[in-house]
Amino acid sequence: MFSEAIPAIERAIALDPKNTLYWEFSAMALQQISQHDKAFAATQRGAEIGDVNAMFSLAGLHEHGRGTSVSKGKALQWLERAASAGHLSAMDVMRRVYADGLYGQAPNSTRGAVGRTLASRNESVTRATAALCESTISLKTRRPSNLREPISQAS
Repeated sequence: MFSEAIPAIERAIALDPKNTLYWEFSAMALQQISQHDKAFAATQRGAEIGDVNAMFSLAGLHEHGRGTSVSKGKALQWLERAASAGHLSAMDVMRRVYADGLYGQAPNSTRGAVGRTLASRNESVTRATAALCESTISLKTRRPSNLREPISQAS
């Protein structure tokens, strides 16, 4: 199934090589059929053109050596890029990197606290955005009060 999707995804990428969603689809499909080297390359391309989810995924691929050799240094670089671009999970990992001294970093309580503050702010913005979307949907689906309810069928 996934192998059948790859030619279509490759055609889509050829038509629009800067579409990060196509690179993400490509990486997922290739990963599913165990073409880890190609999945790594697709993820890296998505990260290079600015996809924050690809940046975060690429950090994990470097950390675990999936489709590439293990490199904690490159994993940390991509985590930092993802966090700087606003990826909440990357911010949380970076907070732990600095607070606990992961990836060979010396513990740094100041940077850990800054990361915690940034993650908290972004989480608040995300919650506010979700609440706004929910209220917008509610307004669109709520029946105006000046309309009568349909008359139900009598038994």
